[in-house]
Amino acid sequence: MLPNLSSHMVEMGRPWEAQIIAHEKLPTKEVYRAYLSNIETRDCAISGIRGIVTNLRVNRDNPAAALLAVVADYDVVMTDAERAKRVDKMLIKPNFVSTSYSGGTHAVWLLECPIPILPGGEFYHFLANSIKKELRLARAFGALDENAFDNSSQYYHAGWNWKFIHSSPIAESRCLRWFSEAMNKTRMGDYNGVVVPLSRVREEINKRFPGRWNGDFELGSRGCRFWDRNADNPTAAIVHERGMVCFTGPFPFRSWADIFGREFVDDYRDERIGQVLKDFYCVGNNFYALTDNIKPDGSIHYAWTSQNRQNIETRLAKRYGFSTKADTDGAQSEVKDMIGEIMERNTMEAAIPLIYKEPGKTILYGKPVLNTSFLKVHPPDLSLGKSWGDGFPWIAAFMEGLFPDNIQRERFMAAWAYAYRNAYHGHPRNGHTIFIAGERGVGKNFLTECLYGASMGGYSDASDYVLGTTRFNARLFEVGVWTLNDTVTKGNPQERSIFSKFLKKLAANHQHIFEGKFKDSFALDWQGRILVTLNTDPMSLAILPDIDINNTDKISLFKTSDKVLDDKDAADHARKEMGALCSFLLNWELPEHCIGNARWGVRNYLHADLAVEASNSGSTASFGEILSLFVRESFASDRHLECLEGSATWFLQQLLMSDTIREMLRGTVSANSIGKHMGALAASGSFPLHYKRCHGGRLWWITRKEFEAYTSFDDFLDPLCPF
Repeated sequence: MLPNLSSHMVEMGRPWEAQIIAHEKLPTKEVYRAYLSNIETRDCAISGIRGIVTNLRVNRDNPAAALLAVVADYDVVMTDAERAKRVDKMLIKPNFVSTSYSGGTHAVWLLECPIPILPGGEFYHFLANSIKKELRLARAFGALDENAFDNSSQYYHAGWNWKFIHSSPIAESRCLRWFSEAMNKTRMGDYNGVVVPLSRVREEINKRFPGRWNGDFELGSRGCRFWDRNADNPTAAIVHERGMVCFTGPFPFRSWADIFGREFVDDYRDERIGQVLKDFYCVGNNFYALTDNIKPDGSIHYAWTSQNRQNIETRLAKRYGFSTKADTDGAQSEVKDMIGEIMERNTMEAAIPLIYKEPGKTILYGKPVLNTSFLKVHPPDLSLGKSWGDGFPWIAAFMEGLFPDNIQRERFMAAWAYAYRNAYHGHPRNGHTIFIAGERGVGKNFLTECLYGASMGGYSDASDYVLGTTRFNARLFEVGVWTLNDTVTKGNPQERSIFSKFLKKLAANHQHIFEGKFKDSFALDWQGRILVTLNTDPMSLAILPDIDINNTDKISLFKTSDKVLDDKDAADHARKEMGALCSFLLNWELPEHCIGNARWGVRNYLHADLAVEASNSGSTASFGEILSLFVRESFASDRHLECLEGSATWFLQQLLMSDTIREMLRGTVSANSIGKHMGALAASGSFPLHYKRCHGGRLWWITRKEFEAYTSFDDFLDPLCPF
């Protein structure tokens, strides 16, 4: 309160209790103004704002330091009844109202705690706007005197006829929110208002000012001005993300740079910029941000998510504390500067999953790419799994029941172990495509999904992609196991041929084309595993690929027992014992008969029954039967003939001369395909057909001696089977 408008000395007081001159003694406005300006006057002019020097009025030499109360002035003349109606409609009512000289209204809202006012007019401007908006002051009692309200050095005559409305001040939480809103909108200097994690600040307090802060150091916590050794008021300061809000002392706000020095803030800013360059990348027109989510089990799930520029700017401001305001005219904000840094230093050619590798920036085929994969194998429990069944008795019993033959089971486990341990060490290697055939209900899908897939960090159904019904494969390359469970082809030779070639390519190559919807395609490395399960009926077995010299070493064929898996808790057993199983896979010394060459690491396995089915299911096998019939008839009709020899076209001509064989060949073999079928048959090694190049073409021949040996050898596929 001021005694008059010419005075410089202020004092705290209750204006509703002050001695005010009678209204009738001030007949005109000129008299009223002269009275208030007279240095001899002892009346009451009020403001809700105190200066840095608390006993001096607020002016240019004594800037505003704290808002203690909100005072609003309205010039619209109102009666007490009209004023009361307005108050009743207000959501946040003033504590007092009074009548101004002209019959207008002064309204006063008291604050539970002072709101510090930072130097410079910008902060108070934003603070006043927040208050006006939330208290709905613009039309509360007519039109607000905006100029007076926005002027922090404005003083009002206390007025007459003070009315008490209620006693509750505006809550401290609301006051602090207004403060934060204004601070976040205010342009700060390089060091003022830098957001530093409070845990980091607390460490610095313990180091520099031990014992000066008691209790939690969290947003909104109150304590003493710990940096001032003479301060002892336990509630004089409140923790803000950018510094300390002070209710005592010469400064209303102290930034972390003010308290700890610029070096402290510099070190943090360097770390913060470095962290941003680890967490944000630019790919094409998109940005990728490292996000983390807490899973129900309390673990943290990390992921690279594609976001637009606006989302990235918001994240930089909210999570990393970069300012969205330019500090000086014409300069970019911190957020825009960081966007520029990301684009200049972290622009990648592509964002692709490279499973089992370190996530983040890497070089692939000479180009910088962002590895978006966090895939890891299931962690092993190294205290268990030192021998077969150690810590995983249920899984061991299941595998023994599924593959009773030790050789077959060990071959399967060796292939599994080879895939697991290479992925565990971050160096995945190519492996065989695995076919598992068996009766319904024996646990084939359980094996591929709950055991094999779970151990490798996850699986995905790849039926549509492998069978050629979709070209989009982005989700598949995010996992290390592709499953084709009970996939049945249409049974036509063309589809089976496509399927066989595709599986051969996937198993043999480590480079593949990554293609997602609305994304550019890109070459990546993928060395996962493909597991195909099928029943043993003829239609299901039709999916088995052709076995020839080109793919014999790229596939494994396993056949299960007929023992049904009848355990409703099977999935729970698998989860509980997975760590022990993985430890076994990681450290098991592979048997000698399981070790393969450098390319595949382990030997494949071709179950005799399935190998025969695969050989008998393909179009080449059908052609081989027809050719065998022709050769048998040819040698039988001419006992002196020792060799059939000619070009592929000659063989076709001879085949077509037989009415019976001509009908068999209809729609199966043509002049264009005869050479291909003969080549595949010769390459398979299962038929005594040979060729040599002659005059720019191929000359094929079959000898009587080899053919008679072939027809007398019942199980010609035995060389493909290990035992």
